[in-house]
Parts: sequence; structure tokens; C-alpha cells
Amino acid sequence: MGGSQSACGRGLLGLSSGRSDGGPAQSPAAPRLSSQWLVGFSVFLFPGAAFSLRSRYRPQHIFFGAAIFLLSVGTALLGLKEALLFKLGAKYSTFEAEGVLANVLGLLLVGFGGTVLYILTRSDWKRPPQAEEQALSMDFKTLTEGDSPSSQ
Repeated sequence: MGGSQSACGRGLLGLSSGRSDGGPAQSPAAPRLSSQWLVGFSVFLFPGAAFSLRSRYRPQHIFFGAAIFLLSVGTALLGLKEALLFKLGAKYSTFEAEGVLANVLGLLLVGFGGTVLYILTRSDWKRPPQAEEQALSMDFKTLTEGDSPSSQ
């Protein structure tokens, strides 16, 4: 949890975050992303999952996916800020080229995050449900019970 070597070498004892010492694995989004991936895989890609279960879980999957995405964008922005403050220090306010570039990158990250969330919340952009999805789910259930889909 303590500061990294580079920060301690400059007299910034213990001011580095734990996230910078551990890398992306200590991001607040990492455990949520792995659990979202596992549950999404088991519900949406597992062939035996019922179509009704998929349709009930879909809104939660979208909400938590958007929340994880926001956490990831926030983590990237905080990492940029921390890197700039440790590298530039007091020179940050003098509009160094590296600071301006990082600020532009931060604005692009915010714009990208906003665009993705805008698209995600608009019903015009959502894919309409397809009859084949429910039919495939029913056919798999029929096949696992020993009948053929054409016998119905």
C-alpha cells in the first residue's frame, strides 16, 4: 500500500496510491468486471439457460456494465492525473506540452465515455429482439429432453 520507489525517491513518502503500485488489477472495476463477465457468460452464452432468465437479467447486465465502464474511465482519468502530478509537479500550471497532451487525452476519455453511455441509454440504438433467439433456446431445451425440434 505504500508509495512506489519513484515517488519515494523524490521525497514523496507514501503519497503514491495503492492502485499505481499494483497496476490495473487493483482498479475498483477489476473485480466487478470479472464477476460481470462470469455471470454474463453463464446466462447469455450457456446453451441451457432459459430465455426468460436471459430477458430478466439483461437490464441488470446493462446497468452494471455501464457502471463498470464508468469506473474504468474514472480510473484512467485518475491515473493520468496522478502521472502528471508526479512527473510535472509545479510545472503543471505552466502549460507544458506533456500536460496539455494529457489534458486533451482526458477530455477525449470523458467524451468517449459520454458517447458510449448516450448510445447505451437510447432505445433507438437497441437491437430489436429476434425470434430466432427464443426459437434456438426452445430447440436446445427440446433436444436435451430427447425430442427433435421438428416433431413439435
